[in-house]
Amino acid sequence: MDSALIGTAVPILFLIGMGFLSRKFGILKLGDERVLSAYVYYFALPALFFVDLAETSFVAETLSFIFAGIIPIFVVVAIYVLLYVLFKLSKNTIYLLTLSTIFGSLAFFGIPFVTFA
Repeated sequence: MDSALIGTAVPILFLIGMGFLSRKFGILKLGDERVLSAYVYYFALPALFFVDLAETSFVAETLSFIFAGIIPIFVVVAIYVLLYVLFKLSKNTIYLLTLSTIFGSLAFFGIPFVTFA
């Protein structure tokens, strides 16, 4: 139990610490977060997903975990659509809610937990 907790928390805490130190020592400057975020979002994360997906063997247990993660997202998006119709919310609000629900921090925090746990 302890080794799984350490193996899961250490990579996340390490990245947070590296980000703090890179800003403190002037490696990253104000405005660099946009470039770094764009690189991660458009290049690094899709490549990581592609490699992890290629190495995954899809058995019944794997598919049950996939559906357990996807079904709540569809339910929440359906609730957003219902709220959109009932309360006449703006399209931008619905887009923001949907994107933040789908892309949240699942990728950034989910992959280390699955990989190192």
